[in-house]
Amino acid sequence: MPSRPSPGAGEIPDLVVHTGAERGQEITPATSYFTAAAMAAAKRELRSHNPCYVSLIEEIAAVHRVGLEHPRWDPERLPECGVPLSKPWTDLLEAVWTLNHQVALVLTTLSALTAVDAERDSVAAGPLIDYHVLNWNVWIQSFVEKAQVCIKLAVRRSGLSRESKGTAIERHTEELRELQEHFEKSRDPAVHGGPRTVASGITEEIGWEAGVAIPISPAESLE
Repeated sequence: MPSRPSPGAGEIPDLVVHTGAERGQEITPATSYFTAAAMAAAKRELRSHNPCYVSLIEEIAAVHRVGLEHPRWDPERLPECGVPLSKPWTDLLEAVWTLNHQVALVLTTLSALTAVDAERDSVAAGPLIDYHVLNWNVWIQSFVEKAQVCIKLAVRRSGLSRESKGTAIERHTEELRELQEHFEKSRDPAVHGGPRTVASGITEEIGWEAGVAIPISPAESLE
């Protein structure tokens, strides 16, 4: 897939999802592009209230990238941010982080499906395939639902007028709503995201501001 231009202010990228295993890898660039747009928007918001803080975090990160230690860096205590991101912004960042973790689960099930032949010595092929297909259905449906949440939160934080936001949400979630209807027949409680996620710990324990200023990526928290 060719690289896409960097998202502009107020731009809401599409999240295109394909349900076939042979095309499932395409959710990765779409989600990465959406994540980059959300992080860039959050950084613009953070910089508008805390320009010196963002500049300091960028400077610390640049020094660390060349293997040196910044005099203002203390791993036990991050630099203080004057005006933290508001709850609507941290809600968006949590949703984006959760969506990226969902992508990892979807791709893991795809890898497992393609590795069935190698596992047949210890488990019968039929139950093994059923197990992986069930996981695929659960995780891809969860991705579809969480993607819609991400889009709605992103639109609400965009520069669109109030009148345009409803139209934008409808347009950007149309394909996802159709897929959700398709998957609802096999709905499982594990599909639904809740208020307690890995990303919630970032909000409660660490804060998002330094990670937005650098920025960090959800992939790093999966390693």
